[in-house]
Amino acid sequence: MATNRTLKFYGFAYGDTPVSLDVEINGQTVFSNTVNTIAGDLPVDPASVVCDQVLFELDDSDLFPTTFSGSYSHSISVSGGNGIIIGKVMSNCMISDVIIEHAGIFTDLFKGTPTNSEGTPDVRSNVFIDGVSKIDPDNASNNCWTWQVDSGSTLTCDLNVSAGYIS
Repeated sequence: MATNRTLKFYGFAYGDTPVSLDVEINGQTVFSNTVNTIAGDLPVDPASVVCDQVLFELDDSDLFPTTFSGSYSHSISVSGGNGIIIGKVMSNCMISDVIIEHAGIFTDLFKGTPTNSEGTPDVRSNVFIDGVSKIDPDNASNNCWTWQVDSGSTLTCDLNVSAGYIS
C-alpha cells in the first residue's frame, strides 16, 4: 500500500530580519512562511557549508506517495533577510540499497542511477536563479549541490524523486 512521504529540505537562512520562503512544487504552494534565521551575512563560500539543519519540511505530502517517481517543477522565492543556502532533500519511506527506510528514518530523495537532465545524482536539475541557468555542463555534480538564493530572488528547477518503499 502506498503511503505519503514527508520531505525535509536542508539549509540555512541568513539576515538581521526574518527570512520568508514561498515554495511551490508541481504548481502547488507547499510552504509559505518565515524560517529560522541566523543573524548576519550569507557565507562567503556557501558550497563549504554543511547543510545539516532542516530549513523547512512537507509533512505527509500527497504530492509524494511512495509510488511516485519522476520530477516536478519546483520553485523557492526568498524575501527578507539576506537569503538562504539550500542543499539536500531527505525523505522517509525510501529504499536505501537493501535497507528499507521506514517512516522514522530519512535518506536522500533521489537515489540510484542518475536520470536527471544533467545525468547526475542531484535532486535538482535545470536550476535557474532569477531566470539565469546555474548548471555548468562541464562541471557535473557528484552529489546534491548547495545553492545560494539571495533575498528578492527565486530558484526554479526540476525536483527529481525516486520511488519509495511500498509496503
